[in-house]
Amino acid sequence: MCLIPANACAGTELVGAHEDALGTVVDFVLDTSTGAVTYVVVASGGFMGIGEERYALPWDYVRPLHGAKGLRWHCAAAQLPHQYRLASATALPQTGPPQDSAGTIAG
Repeated sequence: MCLIPANACAGTELVGAHEDALGTVVDFVLDTSTGAVTYVVVASGGFMGIGEERYALPWDYVRPLHGAKGLRWHCAAAQLPHQYRLASATALPQTGPPQDSAGTIAG
């Protein structure tokens, strides 16, 4: 087991499956009933906070990079999936991750 403080990840880069930069980790969302991390919140795009979008990505599809140098998103896409975009910088997801018709997490 390797433990990493959450504040060590905040401000680090989120990369895709092919090492492409997708955004910056800004926060984590916890499930209050279990205490587990449910989402990682990532800021992407924009310049100095203007025009950036925030995404709440399901924790099940994010993995730490070696040495707490950032996180890796499982998807090979060059952009973050629109269904995970938050309505505003202060919004939080109100439900679990989007699921497809088979009940698996979409993305």
